[in-house]
Amino acid sequence: MTTLALVMIVKNEERHLSRCLQSVKGIVDEMVIVDTGSTDRTKEIAYSFGAKVFDFVWVNDFSAARNYALEKSTSDWNLVLDADEYIINDCGNIIRNFIEKNDKVIGRIKRIDEFIQDGEKRYAQSYLSRLLPKGVKYVGRIHEQVESNLPRENVDIEVYHDGYVYTDKTDRNLKLLLLELERDPLNDYVLYQVGKQYKLQQQLQQAELYFEKSYHLAPLGSWYRHSLIIDYLYTIIGNKSFEKGLKLIETERDRFADSPDFHFACGLFYMDLIFSNVNKYIS
Repeated sequence: MTTLALVMIVKNEERHLSRCLQSVKGIVDEMVIVDTGSTDRTKEIAYSFGAKVFDFVWVNDFSAARNYALEKSTSDWNLVLDADEYIINDCGNIIRNFIEKNDKVIGRIKRIDEFIQDGEKRYAQSYLSRLLPKGVKYVGRIHEQVESNLPRENVDIEVYHDGYVYTDKTDRNLKLLLLELERDPLNDYVLYQVGKQYKLQQQLQQAELYFEKSYHLAPLGSWYRHSLIIDYLYTIIGNKSFEKGLKLIETERDRFADSPDFHFACGLFYMDLIFSNVNKYIS
């Protein structure tokens, strides 16, 4: 039988960990949890679910920690989650069918992010490469990416993520991302992630600068380009950069004709555009 492991890295996650492990305990064959220095009940909770727990000295590199965790897995496949994520749909059979029928494909799960913006609860979704055949590794100090030429396929796994609501990790993330940019200043994905951190901090002028740089560098086929366009457009709305927004929408309209998120953002953009100067834009 093809085996599946849950693979995680954690630190001080006693608030969220039980919920995550409960959501996968009937799906995976083993749980591998690498702890990077918890001082709360994180390890105790992990052991209560029968997880294999390993220690890893934090070196400001998420890929190093994730790859160490992957090395500790003895399974054929690895499902990578964070403690503030948890599965919300009935997908056990779907996962089993996928891993039994494939060995040279990476599975992409749908993650629904909850966050607060302008005092309101909001949501966004993206597809992330998280169901990995044995041997696949990560690269990148932060917002690490799967390093593989294997094809990627969406799998009907829905994961909810609310870590942005309860814990502010933007300062830590931004520091590591800017270190990555020093090493590779034209990395379109890292530029996008820097923009996201500034957006979370409500530093929208800075966010727009980095989103714009990423937008002009990102290949059309980039897996994250849809999310980049949406984040860029919301930031443009916040900054009232209306002429820039009009050009962006005109350029991307056909490519995202089937995207509800794109059309919703466009609707908000046009509403703010008209109210900014009714006489100019109402005709």
